[in-house]
Amino acid sequence: TLNNKIKFLNFNKSDEIIQNYKSKNKTLLLVLDEMSGFNSPANQYKYADEFIKNVRKFSINNDLNLYTNSFTISADTMMSLTNMLNFNISIETELFEKNYIVETKKYFNELNILKNEFFNKFENISVIQNIQFNYCLHPNIKNCYQFNPYLDNKYHLEGFKKNYLTKFSSLWKLEGSSIAKLFWRGLRQLEFIDSYLEPEIHKSYLPLYFYKIEENLLSNKYDLVFAHLLTPHVPFGFNKKCHYDGKRSILNTRMSIKEKFIQHNIERNCMITFLINFFEKIKKSEEYSSLNIIIMSDHASRITEKDKHSTFIVTKIGDSVFLENNEKISIQTFFKELFQN
Repeated sequence: TLNNKIKFLNFNKSDEIIQNYKSKNKTLLLVLDEMSGFNSPANQYKYADEFIKNVRKFSINNDLNLYTNSFTISADTMMSLTNMLNFNISIETELFEKNYIVETKKYFNELNILKNEFFNKFENISVIQNIQFNYCLHPNIKNCYQFNPYLDNKYHLEGFKKNYLTKFSSLWKLEGSSIAKLFWRGLRQLEFIDSYLEPEIHKSYLPLYFYKIEENLLSNKYDLVFAHLLTPHVPFGFNKKCHYDGKRSILNTRMSIKEKFIQHNIERNCMITFLINFFEKIKKSEEYSSLNIIIMSDHASRITEKDKHSTFIVTKIGDSVFLENNEKISIQTFFKELFQN
């Protein structure tokens, strides 16, 4: 840690923005990591009927286009998203690894996105990201947000153990101590603490991420707000009331295939609940009618080989009306057709 300082990517250059995007088209792209879609084998298990019913109701109430038969060309997040964002509809591994992505030497960042054709289409971009992918190298990004566990945040789910011991043990582990890792893991196993670290924090602090998205959208400073959230990505964390339950985060590796699919369906349902609450807030804005929204996943649950490529897509392009699209289409092709021209 002394030789490789922890660096959280938080910067704001919005004072450089001259243009105001009030009453002009703005776009939100929200990526939900590891959320299975309508054509997933997860639909054979408990709570799937509730998920399908809730998605349809959510789409109808918000005049969204619902894609029921979408998939990805790769079940690997890195390959799936970077090809999508560069309008590639087929994978070229050698070209991809050479030109699109590189491993970082930063302690709290893993991969830098080197090429992003999608971002080229916007002038002022706000990004909410995780530690896995750093999208914030693009010159058009004016605001970059990454969760910083050293700072206090009030927006978290009910059930999260926000206490001194949780924060102390999480930060101690973050500093790189092997003893701290055992201490952190042991206290979580005993259910004394939860975790301030990724990926768990994306679930326990999901209200914070939605607050940041809403804040950036309604600021009228950005023509694109892009967010990549590690939800409902494992480890699990939601109970049936959509409260945070850290015990589920620890025990998911011991679950049977059936138990994992049932829990994944609980997590999918909770994501729709959170999206419903989010839409209730942003629909109050006068800019909502002209707002473009794409909510999608990068791949499916990957609980089994059969549930790797299914994806979730709902969209609102301008004054769209509800439409259920059953065409079989990859998210890469969908994205290219929607944005390249």
